[in-house]
Amino acid sequence: MTSTKHPAVGSSQGINEPLRVGVIGTRGCAESHHRALASLEKEGFCTVVGTCDPVAHAGPKPDHVKEGIRIHADYKDLLNELAGQVDYVVVPTPIHLHASMHRDVINSGFACYLEKPPTLDHREFEEMVQIEEKARHDSFIGFSHIFRPEYGALKERIHSGEFGALTEVNFLGLWPRSMAYFRRSASAGRLHYGERRILDSCLGNAMAHHVHTSLFLAAGGTMWSWAEPESVRARLFRANSIEAPDTVFLESNLHGGVRLRMAASHACSKSLSYQEIICERARIHISYAIPSAILIQMESGKIETIPLVPKDAYVENHRWYTEYLRGLRNRPCTRLGDCRAMVKLNNLAYVSANEIDTVRTDCRRGFLCNGSDGIMIPGIETMGREFIRTGAAPGIGKNDRGNAPGRPVGLSELDGVAQVVSRMVECAPGFRTPSPA
Repeated sequence: MTSTKHPAVGSSQGINEPLRVGVIGTRGCAESHHRALASLEKEGFCTVVGTCDPVAHAGPKPDHVKEGIRIHADYKDLLNELAGQVDYVVVPTPIHLHASMHRDVINSGFACYLEKPPTLDHREFEEMVQIEEKARHDSFIGFSHIFRPEYGALKERIHSGEFGALTEVNFLGLWPRSMAYFRRSASAGRLHYGERRILDSCLGNAMAHHVHTSLFLAAGGTMWSWAEPESVRARLFRANSIEAPDTVFLESNLHGGVRLRMAASHACSKSLSYQEIICERARIHISYAIPSAILIQMESGKIETIPLVPKDAYVENHRWYTEYLRGLRNRPCTRLGDCRAMVKLNNLAYVSANEIDTVRTDCRRGFLCNGSDGIMIPGIETMGREFIRTGAAPGIGKNDRGNAPGRPVGLSELDGVAQVVSRMVECAPGFRTPSPA
C-alpha cells in the first residue's frame, strides 16, 4: 500500500540537497540518533541543524552533538526557532512524552520521526492517528527490523504458499536488565505516569521490535500489513521491584488463523532472542545471536541459510526516511497506523492477565548485571521454551494460577484495560508512580 501523503518535502531544498533535521534530546536514545545522523551527514543525506536538552543547554556540550548547532533548553523553543528551516524532527524521548511531542511536531508543520513504541495506550494511539491525518508527510516509527529486505522477501515467500500454510509464529526473548535500567527515565518500569497509561514491559518496549516483526510476518494479504489479534491469553509477572511486568507469557489467535506465542523476560542472566515461523512444509528459525541468520528447514530435509548482515538500524531507518521525504520511496517502512496491531496486543495482554503476579522468593535470585544489581528467574529459558512448545505458563508466582496462560479475551474487551491497570497500580507492592513534575 502506497502513501496518500506528499512524497517529497515541501522546502526550498533541492531534491538532492541534504535534508535538515532537528533532534529532541541529546542523551539516552537521542545519542544514538545524533550518531546515526552524523554518519548520514557524511554521505550527504542530511544535516542536523538544531537540538534541545535542558541539561546540555546549561552545561558542557556532549561530544556526540554536532559542532556549531544551538542546544535549546526546551523542545518548543526548538520547534519555534526552526520554523521553515527544518525538514523533519526526531522524537527519541521516553514513552510518556511521545503523544504530546508528536502532536506539536505535526502541528508545527514538520515531518516526524518517532521512536518506538509510539504509545502503548490504545485510546491515546487512536488520538495520535487523528493528529497524523493532519500531517503533510507520514511519520516514521523507529522499529529496527522492517527496513531489512530479507524480512520482506521472507514474508512474500511465506504467503505465496511456498512453504505451505502458515500456522504458528513464536518468539522467545531474554534480555537481562538491572534496576538501573528501570530507573533510566520517569516512565521506565511503570504502568501509569500521572494521568497517562504507560504499560511499559519487556514486550511493549525493549522487545517491541520483535513483536512488531512477528505480526508483520504473520499477516497475509499485502506486504505492508500486520496481523491483528482476535483473542489473547497472557500471564504477567514481576521479579524486580517495579510497577510493570518484567516477564510475559502470551498466546494469541491472530486474524487469518495464525497462532502466536511469546515468552519474554528481563529477569534473566543471559541474552537470547529468536523467532520461529511454522508452516505446513517448513520450519523457519530467525536467530538474533551473532552471526544473525534466517534458517529455513524444509520438510524434505533441504536447509537454506539467509545471513542477516549486521547493520545500524538507526542509520538505515533515517536513510529510508530521507529517501521517502525526497520522493525516492513511496512510504516509511513503519507508519503510525501500522502499529495498531501491536498496541492492541499489549492492551489485551493486561486485560487477560488481570494481575501482575510477583515472582516467589524461591523462584528468583540476585546477580550482578552490567555492574548493577539484577534479579533473575533460574530456569527462565526452559520455562520460555516449554511455553512456546505447549502453552503451559510456569508456576512461579505468589498467586499461583496453575499453568493456564490467562483468561481468553477479545477486542470487545479492549476498553477494560483502564480498570484493570488502575487496579494493578494499586496492588503494586511498595511502589507508587509519582506525579509528573
